[in-house]
Amino acid sequence: MNKKLLILLFLFCANSLNAQRFEVPTPSNADKFTKNFITCLNNAPDRFLKLKGPLLAQNDSIHKKSKVFKVNNIIPGATAARLIEDSTYYLEYFFGEYTNLDEAIGAMNNLTSRLRSSLNGRAILIQNKEGWDKIIRENKLGYVFTNGFFHYNIAIQLTKITNSNNIRLVLQIFHGRPVFYNWITPNLPVGGFNFINAVKNTYTYFADASKNPCPNEIPPYTCKGKTKSSDTTFVTYYKKGFDGIQNAGTEYDVTFFNLQSGLGHEYVYWSLPCRIPAIKQYAFVKFDDVDKPKRKTILLTLYNNGLLSSTIDAKNDLLIELAFTY
Repeated sequence: MNKKLLILLFLFCANSLNAQRFEVPTPSNADKFTKNFITCLNNAPDRFLKLKGPLLAQNDSIHKKSKVFKVNNIIPGATAARLIEDSTYYLEYFFGEYTNLDEAIGAMNNLTSRLRSSLNGRAILIQNKEGWDKIIRENKLGYVFTNGFFHYNIAIQLTKITNSNNIRLVLQIFHGRPVFYNWITPNLPVGGFNFINAVKNTYTYFADASKNPCPNEIPPYTCKGKTKSSDTTFVTYYKKGFDGIQNAGTEYDVTFFNLQSGLGHEYVYWSLPCRIPAIKQYAFVKFDDVDKPKRKTILLTLYNNGLLSSTIDAKNDLLIELAFTY
């Protein structure tokens, strides 16, 4: 029985990954700028291995704890390019230096427009006009599908040059397969009004400094309390006592669709990688909070602890958790 469940779990994970595969098509009439830019994006999941040239420097003046490599893929208009290997891997293209901010902003907007055009307009943009460290401004792009978008892995930045009054325009493309966020269709029927009202009230609770470990009742879930892991706080609710995996799965789907319909189009959701004993896990977050480092998140997880046991006890092994993290 456990072996069959493990196989099903593996297939579920594989299907989830395939459904969110990060691959950007190259238009048939694409110019060299578009082709080379999209080549960068499609090499991101493999840490740009195919684009990696010889080592240029280690611990250079800007990236003091990083290895810097040549990039064998030049985007037209860039004056220089390099691959940075640090705690993360990213490509960095320089698009000139400017002596005043207005001129630099104009160049930044033009580059952003050209990148969006290369993605056939299928790009979502967020702008950060408040500087930090040496970054003056930043635009970030994420690739869009009909049903959602990939996390912003493209950054266009204006940066201060050390020991100079000039401003540099930089394009960065980050490695990895970005998280895929699903849009919530605005016309989904609203279900489970009392349930979703309790969820929203609990979500609002994050904003205050209350010490109450169980801010609200969320029937049919029972509050487990508040825990902390590293710098993240969890307020967790659970439900168990299911007759079997089908019963637990149905209850999970009901909660999932109630969250979808009740939270609405202000929110997006994504599937998280499977890790036993979790066999299904989704997260919801406000669209406006997607790129915030400290964001409030709702997690919905279905556990089968029987996968880690030699005995089967569905009423105790099968568990749904509804957690609020911040």
